[in-house]
Amino acid sequence: PETNKSKCVWSTLRCAGPSPSPREMHSATLINLTYPRENGFDTFVLEYETYAGEIPMKSCEGDETVAEDSDSSKEKAKLYREEGNRHFVSKDYAQATEMYSKAINIDAENAMYYANRSAAYLKQEKVEAAILDARRAIERNSRWAKAYYREAMALKNKSEATNDTNTAIMDLEQAVTSLQRAIELAEIESERNSYEKICLQVANALKNLAKTQNPKKSDQALSSGIYLMIHGGKMIDGTILKDVTLLDLSIMQWHNHGTSPSSLCGHSSISLDSGDVIIYGGWGGNLDISDSFSVYSPKSNRFIDCEQVIKNAADVGMPKPRFSCCMCSYNLENEVSVMVFGGVNFEEDLCDSFKVTLAD
Repeated sequence: PETNKSKCVWSTLRCAGPSPSPREMHSATLINLTYPRENGFDTFVLEYETYAGEIPMKSCEGDETVAEDSDSSKEKAKLYREEGNRHFVSKDYAQATEMYSKAINIDAENAMYYANRSAAYLKQEKVEAAILDARRAIERNSRWAKAYYREAMALKNKSEATNDTNTAIMDLEQAVTSLQRAIELAEIESERNSYEKICLQVANALKNLAKTQNPKKSDQALSSGIYLMIHGGKMIDGTILKDVTLLDLSIMQWHNHGTSPSSLCGHSSISLDSGDVIIYGGWGGNLDISDSFSVYSPKSNRFIDCEQVIKNAADVGMPKPRFSCCMCSYNLENEVSVMVFGGVNFEEDLCDSFKVTLAD
């Protein structure tokens, strides 16, 4: 039967504030503090049901259909870009914009064309259009340093044109974040040095502007709202992290929120109606794999190790320590429970599941 289909569109979000450092195996949890429950949980009663079975190994591969690009069309788009570059050098920015637009009409997935048009828009003081095109370039190639540089320059110009100091601060914070990303991705040393110099200038401008302002919402205690919490993870050099960073989705602003008692990666986390975050498992480095639960309270910024009262432990025993497991919560007959499934440790892949009942 015919069904309504929802369209899913991916986009890159640019946020103010100090964003988390690059990492993997971190936990990401959506926290709703709009109507938090007054009391959190500090005791867990664990009930287990183990389901033995083989881990499914079969994978399904569908037929892939690859659309062939027209070489002649791409070559035509390239010629439009080259013509746009000539107009840009001669400072005919309106004509350059038109040529870049023609290139985009032919090849709408080429990040370079959007970045070029962003620069042309900026020369015409069309700042919002410049920001939009820079972000389109990032969406199409998130590993290209110049796209982030284009965004940063547009945001810097926007901050200089506004009379709203708070808006200017947020624009400069985003510009610094974009430049830091450009520095990370730059492959040529001279390009990286240029970005570093500009980043320092923008950071100094931000610092001077921030001195004139009172602490913003992100610098104060958490208010009612929805936040994305990033916790822990592992960096490319093997460092295990323990920082907590929150993204305020109402203003798209990152801010640091302290650290957990220990470093952790590969752990699982979920949020509850109380606003609390339940954390389970994970790897702390070496052979240190966790088999315990803890609760994080965003409001009080506290991590609480939970007492684990084991029911039917003689029958099923404790679950094995693990990381990279799945976890979800549900309410049934006024009882809040968490289900954990699978995961891995250094000896085996796991396919058991168990239930954790939360009690005040």
